[in-house]
Amino acid sequence: MLVVWIGWIYVVLMIAVGQDSLVRSGLILFFLGVLPSLLMFFVIRRRQRLRAEGFIAPRRRRP
Repeated sequence: MLVVWIGWIYVVLMIAVGQDSLVRSGLILFFLGVLPSLLMFFVIRRRQRLRAEGFIAPRRRRP
Protein backbone atom coordinates (compact mmCIF):
# COMPACT_ATOMS: atom_id res chain seq x y z
CA MET A 1 0.00 0.00 0.00
CA LEU A 2 2.82 2.37 0.85
CA VAL A 3 4.56 1.77 -2.48
CA VAL A 4 1.35 2.57 -4.36
CA TRP A 5 0.92 5.78 -2.35
CA ILE A 6 4.51 6.87 -3.03
CA GLY A 7 3.98 6.20 -6.75
CA TRP A 8 0.74 8.18 -6.74
CA ILE A 9 2.38 11.17 -5.04
CA TYR A 10 5.26 11.02 -7.54
CA VAL A 11 2.89 11.07 -10.51
CA VAL A 12 0.86 13.93 -9.03
CA LEU A 13 4.06 15.92 -8.43
CA MET A 14 5.18 15.36 -12.02
CA ILE A 15 1.80 16.51 -13.32
CA ALA A 16 1.83 19.57 -11.04
CA VAL A 17 5.36 20.56 -12.07
CA GLY A 18 4.39 20.47 -15.75
CA GLN A 19 1.57 22.99 -15.42
CA ASP A 20 1.74 26.54 -16.76
CA SER A 21 0.45 28.35 -13.70
CA LEU A 22 1.57 28.16 -10.07
CA VAL A 23 -2.06 28.38 -8.91
CA ARG A 24 -3.06 25.50 -11.18
CA SER A 25 -0.11 23.44 -9.93
CA GLY A 26 -1.09 24.10 -6.34
CA LEU A 27 -4.71 23.14 -6.94
CA ILE A 28 -3.72 19.92 -8.70
CA LEU A 29 -1.29 19.07 -5.92
CA PHE A 30 -3.90 19.76 -3.26
CA PHE A 31 -6.89 18.01 -4.85
CA LEU A 32 -5.05 15.04 -6.35
CA GLY A 33 -2.29 14.64 -3.77
CA VAL A 34 -3.10 16.00 -0.34
CA LEU A 35 -6.84 15.28 -0.06
CA PRO A 36 -6.67 11.62 -1.19
CA SER A 37 -3.66 11.08 1.09
CA LEU A 38 -5.50 12.51 4.09
CA LEU A 39 -8.52 10.36 3.33
CA MET A 40 -6.38 7.24 3.03
CA PHE A 41 -4.51 7.94 6.27
CA PHE A 42 -7.80 8.68 8.07
CA VAL A 43 -9.33 5.36 6.96
CA ILE A 44 -6.21 3.37 7.86
CA ARG A 45 -5.87 5.03 11.26
CA ARG A 46 -9.57 4.55 12.03
CA ARG A 47 -9.36 0.87 11.15
CA GLN A 48 -6.31 0.46 13.40
CA ARG A 49 -8.11 2.21 16.25
CA LEU A 50 -11.21 0.02 15.87
CA ARG A 51 -9.05 -3.12 15.88
CA ALA A 52 -7.23 -1.97 19.01
CA GLU A 53 -10.53 -1.31 20.79
CA GLY A 54 -11.84 -4.73 19.79
CA PHE A 55 -14.68 -3.65 17.51
CA ILE A 56 -13.05 -5.34 14.52
CA ALA A 57 -11.49 -8.78 14.74
CA PRO A 58 -7.87 -8.98 13.56
CA ARG A 59 -7.21 -10.75 10.28
CA ARG A 60 -6.26 -14.38 10.40
CA ARG A 61 -2.94 -15.24 8.86
CA ARG A 62 -2.94 -17.84 6.13
CA PRO A 63 -0.92 -20.96 6.93
